[in-house]
Amino acid sequence: MTREALALYFRKLRPDGLLLVNLTNQHLDLEPVFHSIAAQLHLEGLATSDDATSVEQVIEGKNRSSWLVLARSRDALGALLQSPEWWPVPVATSGPPDRRFLWTDDHSSVLPVLRIW
Repeated sequence: MTREALALYFRKLRPDGLLLVNLTNQHLDLEPVFHSIAAQLHLEGLATSDDATSVEQVIEGKNRSSWLVLARSRDALGALLQSPEWWPVPVATSGPPDRRFLWTDDHSSVLPVLRIW
């Protein structure tokens, strides 16, 4: 996922279209990458995480999942804005982007987002 890829996806969406991204990954923390790209493209975003699992769900193989929804405008996010299960994406509005997390077609590195346990 790069800035250019997300820009292309938004060129294909309607003006009020939403892009839903599954951020779930055992080895990489992709949230800062998408937050940085969203800031660069002036997108609005909300995030959610499905952490709660019952014993039955664990037995069935359910795992935690993290999601991000991106839109060109806050209004496009509609009813999700009112849901307590979704929270605003932290987007830096001033200063240069943190190059460690701004993945482009010319630059990306998994090292800054590698989860080390």
